[in-house]
Amino acid sequence: MRMFRRGLLAATIVAGFALPALAADLTIWWNKSYYPEEDEQFDRTVAAFQAATGIKVDYTYYTNEDVPKKVLAALTAGAPPDLAYAFLFDLQHTSRWAYEDQLEDVSDVVKEIEPHLLPSALQAVNLLNGRTGERSFYAMPVAQQIEHIHVWKELTDQAGLDLATIPGTWDEWWNWWCETAQPAVRKATGSRQVFGVGQPMSSSASDTIFAYMMFLNAFDARIVDEQGNLVVDDPKNREGMIRAMESYTRPFKDRCVPPGAVNWGDADNNVNFLNKITVMVPNPSLSIPASQKNAEDKSIYLEKMISMEWPDKPDGRPIEYVTSIKTAVIFKQSKNKEAAKEFMRFFLRPENLGPQLEGALARWFPVDTRLIDTPYWQDQSDPHKVVEVRQFTQRPQSVWPHYLNHRLIAVNAENAWGKAVTRVVLENWTPEQAVDELIARIKEVAAS
Repeated sequence: MRMFRRGLLAATIVAGFALPALAADLTIWWNKSYYPEEDEQFDRTVAAFQAATGIKVDYTYYTNEDVPKKVLAALTAGAPPDLAYAFLFDLQHTSRWAYEDQLEDVSDVVKEIEPHLLPSALQAVNLLNGRTGERSFYAMPVAQQIEHIHVWKELTDQAGLDLATIPGTWDEWWNWWCETAQPAVRKATGSRQVFGVGQPMSSSASDTIFAYMMFLNAFDARIVDEQGNLVVDDPKNREGMIRAMESYTRPFKDRCVPPGAVNWGDADNNVNFLNKITVMVPNPSLSIPASQKNAEDKSIYLEKMISMEWPDKPDGRPIEYVTSIKTAVIFKQSKNKEAAKEFMRFFLRPENLGPQLEGALARWFPVDTRLIDTPYWQDQSDPHKVVEVRQFTQRPQSVWPHYLNHRLIAVNAENAWGKAVTRVVLENWTPEQAVDELIARIKEVAAS
């Protein structure tokens, strides 16, 4: 955690009396980045905002896991920060807070940049207020992430494999990693501890949810309709969920995934891939190649490791990428709501938000089209960003379904998706049994 110094009077002992610090005009709790460059840019933005407006800002960085915890405790105590931003808000809280009427309507901020925002970003923050029964903008979109595929080209080259020959459709694509890549790489390296696929199979990793959502899209399985009503009982959706579960767990059943994947946390698919235990890995950001971008051996980032797109659906149609929109929120209980809005207007300007996302080393992708067309994102010499831009701008997208039904937040929070996976890979349940239990849990938690 890192606290920005207010530049105000600290508590001082004068003539036996303690003089309390003066209150800041704006209190912000912000997600500490994975990279110092991102935090340093936020420091600069806050300093520029204070200089431009005269508004004094007190801001604190908290870790990825701690921001939501701190906010929940502060809401219970009736003293939330004026503004909060966390990477996990959209997956765990934002739509529920909106429904519970805990968030300030920020339509005036969002509408100022609405013409520049991607449709998915607008969808994700147009949330239902349970008190009014109406939808409005209750969060401000900052960035987004989707599921990528990373491959050790160094290993496939060593095995004499041509990545251009991988089939483009779903079943054939996954089979290639297990039936062609894994045995060939094992033979070339002399190691039987190399696996074709680095798919998480645990109920503890949120990465399991990200990946399984892609499988649901591959088989056209829908959880809710456009009105937010559950449709998991629809026979077509149940069948799609079963086919997705069977497809998701098949590589593990075929011993094409490291056995330890049943216990992986969110960092473990990264670690196993970087240690060359897996040839291919799905991951919901560019954090894996970003970890090598500043390595002494530049060829790792530029040549030995590549990013590629997901395969088409089994019927050959393009798959929809499930996008997670990162959100900043202002609470109804916040004391300085107008100052918080003024800061977000300043922060969301391209000249401020652009360097912020660049400091994240492309881990997060813009939701503002003005940033996508800048030299940083259009850099054709960066093999990973080239694929990322194509995924976000030329391929169909879908927003996580909980923006339509806030109760699905609870399904994510308990990782019922991952629990269903472990039923199959650890307890030998059939995909049908695991999905039926999953559907029952979704209905118990998310039915209106």
